[in-house]
Amino acid sequence: MTIIRYLVAFGLVLGAAVSAAPARAEEGAYAGVAIGAATISEDRFLIDDGSRAFKLVGGYRFGEHLALQAEFVNFDDAVEVFDYNTPSQRAVADGRGFGAAVVGRVPFGRFSMTGKAGLLSWATESGFDGGPAENADGIDLSFGVGLRLALNDSVDLTADYEFYELGGTDVGVGLVGFSIRF
Repeated sequence: MTIIRYLVAFGLVLGAAVSAAPARAEEGAYAGVAIGAATISEDRFLIDDGSRAFKLVGGYRFGEHLALQAEFVNFDDAVEVFDYNTPSQRAVADGRGFGAAVVGRVPFGRFSMTGKAGLLSWATESGFDGGPAENADGIDLSFGVGLRLALNDSVDLTADYEFYELGGTDVGVGLVGFSIRF
């Protein structure tokens, strides 16, 4: 929740600082990449706070307010050491997914705020060192909020926070990156 407050504050300051730019042609295809960190929690306890994550996106904007987006998200390895057992055990989880989302956008000159809702088809593999791996997969809802800063007519800097539920596991991902419009 704290990262959302920082993103909103950053957006308000950036929006006030960026002068209103003339409207640019908003329709067209785009692609992007972002990196960040994932916070993974299950059954009300934190598994990992800060495992690496990355996302690849491609989409099409239907004007300045609406886009459809396809994405690949990788949650990389989340590691937790449980040292209350004798001997201590190391749990490892890895997740990835392909998704589709509707993205809404509210522009303010060169700055814009975004929100997205979609579906993610995901797969995970988890287990303890030396033990058998458990595999799971499914399709669940995904949500996100973000900020964009247009550097020019074709390149945007992006900052997003996204929410996923992979089965019973909650995943929050903070990402920064860029997108290029074709």
